[in-house]
Amino acid sequence: MTREEMDDLMADVMGDHFARLAADLELRLERAIASRPLPPFVPPAMWSEGKRYAAGSSVRWRNGIFFAQRDSEGEPGHDDAWLPLVVGLAGFEMHWSGDRTFCARAVLSDGRAVEIEREVALPIVRGYWNAETTYLPGDRVFRHGEWNATAMSLGVDPTSPDTEGRWEKVGGRYARALALAVDDDGTVSESGKPIGSIKPLVQGLLEKLLAQRAA
Repeated sequence: MTREEMDDLMADVMGDHFARLAADLELRLERAIASRPLPPFVPPAMWSEGKRYAAGSSVRWRNGIFFAQRDSEGEPGHDDAWLPLVVGLAGFEMHWSGDRTFCARAVLSDGRAVEIEREVALPIVRGYWNAETTYLPGDRVFRHGEWNATAMSLGVDPTSPDTEGRWEKVGGRYARALALAVDDDGTVSESGKPIGSIKPLVQGLLEKLLAQRAA
């Protein structure tokens, strides 16, 4: 056997030996970790107004977790001494800012706020048709029956030949009670007839929140 052949044989033997040794050590390490479970997670205490926190402290506030970069008595989310470690949802509200303007606003634990608005063509009874009034989609008027505006119009008589694309006949000479409802899928219906959805509104809000958090 030549010297080169002996070197190759020795390298193969040593390689196999070290491979078995590494596998054995890895198995022993896994068993050691499994036999010692991780300690339970203890969340930091809630932030308290008027209390001074030293640098390095951690607190919970408004569904978020904050770390003090320096001594602070300020409120997390308003004092830049606090570094947000986990940003949570501190508040969420929905409201109408006009007849048909629906708003959703989310406030995060770090003080940021996201608000979006959507126009919803809800049916609103405007009384008898008036040639000098501007009507928007969803407006209901009476003109030899009940009519629903499908587009903005001014001076377009619902009973005239030019009404196509602007007015649609609903029926009935007198006002009907409106029965609005929102189901679990976010579909808005009026007297059982779907008229729109708030799902795009909520989805847009979530996308803005995720974009802010990724920024």
